[in-house]
Amino acid sequence: MLFELCRLNRVLAEEALRHEEICSAEILDHAALMRVRWRIAHASGRRLKHLTEVVLPAITRQAAPSHRERLAAFEAQTLLYRQEISGYVSRWLSHAIAADFDGYRCAMQALRDSVCRRIAEEQRLFGEVLVTDLPRLRTA
Repeated sequence: MLFELCRLNRVLAEEALRHEEICSAEILDHAALMRVRWRIAHASGRRLKHLTEVVLPAITRQAAPSHRERLAAFEAQTLLYRQEISGYVSRWLSHAIAADFDGYRCAMQALRDSVCRRIAEEQRLFGEVLVTDLPRLRTA
């Protein structure tokens, strides 16, 4: 379960690097950008689905009560996270990117920073839960 989440994180990171390479070019390769945006959306969707349907329920079931509250809060924040991503995607449609490529690059960097913070937060939280609850789970 967590190995799959790590794999999905790697896939998303690889696509983000491809996106960054395309956005670093002086001349926009619009077709390549649209392809990598689709791949990022697909990778992000699979990652979020795995996180919300598999990882969070499994960890929450096995976590101590104090961690369950934090996990529930984290899960509630997922809706806001999805809204942030949806807002970005709907704001930066193909024609908007072509009209303001520099603005798009700035907005993408801000979103990338937000995604990195979110993944670091989930890794920190899951690590705390697993480290403190694992001994209890082994004796259960």
